[in-house]
Amino acid sequence: MARRYWGEEMDKIDCLIQQNIVLIKDILKQYSLFNDPEAESIAYESLWKALVDYDADLGYKPSTLITVYVKRALGCYLRTLNKQRQLEVVSYNNIAYTDDSVGHEFLELLTSYETAETVVMKDITNKRVREVYTAQFNKLCGKKKAIIKVWETSGFTCTNKVIAAATHVSQPYVNQVVAMFKQMLRENLKEDYYE
Repeated sequence: MARRYWGEEMDKIDCLIQQNIVLIKDILKQYSLFNDPEAESIAYESLWKALVDYDADLGYKPSTLITVYVKRALGCYLRTLNKQRQLEVVSYNNIAYTDDSVGHEFLELLTSYETAETVVMKDITNKRVREVYTAQFNKLCGKKKAIIKVWETSGFTCTNKVIAAATHVSQPYVNQVVAMFKQMLRENLKEDYYE
C-alpha cells in the first residue's frame, strides 16, 4: 500500500526537491535535453519518485538515488525518441511503384520530379556560381591557387589536413585560405541570392 505524506514529511520532500533542481538541470544537459519540456517533466517526476522511495537507513545520499532514477527514465525516453525517428525514416523510404511497375524509393520520386522552370533556374544558378567561382579562382596565385585547386579536385570534400599535405603548407594556413575564398564567393554572390 502506498505511503501517505503529510505535514513535516511533505515539507522535507519539498525542501529536497528544491535542493536537487540543479542536479536535474545538470543531468538534462548531459543528455542534451535541457530545452525539451517532455524530458524536464520526466526528470522532475523521477526526482519525486526517488525522494519518496529514499530510505536514509540504507546509507546513501538522496542525490545517488535521484541520479539513478532520472538517468534511467531519460534513457527510456531517448530510446523511445530514437524508435520514432527510425520509423519516420523507414516510412519516408518506403518503396513506391510508378506506372512502369518499377519500384522507386519515395525520396527518389520526390527529388526526380522537376518542372521545366526548376531545371532552367538550376542551370542559370549553376552557370552564375561557376562564373563567380572561376573569376575568384583566377585572382588567386601561388600556394593559394594550389590549395583551392586541390580542394576543387576532391569535389570540395577533402579535409584541410589532406590539402595541407598535398600543397606542403600548414593546416591553419589552408583553413584561412579556404575560409577567405568562401567568404569572397559569398560576397560576390550576395547581390544574386541575398536581399
